[in-house]
Amino acid sequence: MANTTLKWLYTFGLLHFIACEEKEDPIEIVDVEIGDADSDGFGEQEDCDDNDATINPNASDTVGDGIDQNCDGVDGNDEDADGLASIDSGGTDCDDSDPDDTVSIGDDYFADSDGDGFGDPEAMVNACDLPNGFVSNSDDCDDSNAQANPDGEEICDGFDNDCDGSVDDDDDSIMGQSTSYTDFDADGYGDAGTAVVSCDIPAGNVDNGDDCNDGDADIHPMAEETGADGIDQNCDGVEWCYFDADNDGYGSEFWVELTDDGSGGLDCSLVSNMSDNSADCDDIDSAVNPEAQEVCDGGIDNDCNGFVDDDDSNTDFANGFSYFLDSDGDGFGSSPVIACEQGDLVLLDGDCNDSISVINPLATDIAGDGTDQNCDGVDGTDTDGDGYASTSSGGSDCDDGNDSINP
Repeated sequence: MANTTLKWLYTFGLLHFIACEEKEDPIEIVDVEIGDADSDGFGEQEDCDDNDATINPNASDTVGDGIDQNCDGVDGNDEDADGLASIDSGGTDCDDSDPDDTVSIGDDYFADSDGDGFGDPEAMVNACDLPNGFVSNSDDCDDSNAQANPDGEEICDGFDNDCDGSVDDDDDSIMGQSTSYTDFDADGYGDAGTAVVSCDIPAGNVDNGDDCNDGDADIHPMAEETGADGIDQNCDGVEWCYFDADNDGYGSEFWVELTDDGSGGLDCSLVSNMSDNSADCDDIDSAVNPEAQEVCDGGIDNDCNGFVDDDDSNTDFANGFSYFLDSDGDGFGSSPVIACEQGDLVLLDGDCNDSISVINPLATDIAGDGTDQNCDGVDGTDTDGDGYASTSSGGSDCDDGNDSINP
C-alpha cells in the first residue's frame, strides 16, 4: 500500500510538470519504485535492509543466524508480535498466534539420565512439550544414580541418597545403621550401656553389648565359670554354690544354682542353705564343721580335719578319762594321760621304771641286788613300808606286816 501511494504521488508531480511546459512532444509515463535499492519490491520505508534483496517483510526468517530476514524485529518469525520467534522458524514461541506469555514461552525441562523421575538441574532445556528422557523437576542431586533422589532412602553407602544435603550418619533419616558398644577391656564383648548407632563401627567398639563386667577381660560370655567365688565369669546371671543342708556355713560337695535377682548379689555365703566352700564333712549335723571343737564322742570327726578323738591334736578332753602310759607293757603306768579311749594305756599307776617290764608294783623284789623291782622304794619287799626289806626277800625285817617292828 505504501509503494502504491508513492507511485501515485510521483505520477501526479510529473503530470504537473508537463502541464507547465510548452506542449511540444508527448511524454511517456513509467511506473517506477521509489527507494527500493535492492529491488525486492519493498522500499526503504518497509525494508529493514534495502541493500539486501533477501531481507524484506515477505522473506522467511531463520532463528539463530542473527539476522532479522522478515523485518519483524525478531530473529525468526514472530506473527503474534510478542517478541518471540515461532517454533516453526526455530524459535521458542509455542503458540505464535497468541501473544500471551503463558502460551508463548515454553517450559523448562531437565534431563533424567538415571530414569528415577528426578531431573538434573545442570541439564535443562526449554521446550513446548516434554522431551523424551526429560522431566519437569530439577530435584535430583545425582542423576547418574537411580537410588539417589528426594524419594530415596538414606543408607550407609557414602552417598546422599535422599538429596537432603546430609550423608550417612549426618542424616537424621538414615537407615541400616549398626549398633556397636565400647569394649573397654578388649575381650571382644562390649558394655551394653555404651551403645552407639552409626554406619561404621568406631575404633574400640564391638558389635555386641554382652559383657557384664567390661573392666575385667576375664569376665565375658565365653569365659570359664568358677563356682562359689561370687563372680559371674560367663555373664549368665548364675553363680554355682555348695549345698549347705545343715546351714552351718559349710557346704557339701553338691552344687546348687544361685540366680542373680538383678541386684548383682551372687555371694553364696549370704544365702540360706548355700555356702562358698565344700569343707563340711557331715552336712547333716550342724555341730560338725571345720570350726567345731573336737571332743571325745566315740569317733566323730567334729572339726573335719580327718582326725578323730585321741588322734586329733585339737581334741578337748574335758569329757575324756584318766589313764597311764605303759611303755614296757607290764600293766602299770608311770605317766598320767587324759584320753577319750584307753587303747594301749593302763588304769594302774606306780611303775617306777616303765622301760623294764619286770619292774612294777607286783614284781618280786630281791634284796641286795640294788634294784627295787616292786617299786616300794626298798631293795627287797617292804610290805609294811617301814623302810626295811622282809627277811623273806633277803632283808632284815622280821615282821614285814608291822611297820613298828623292824631292825
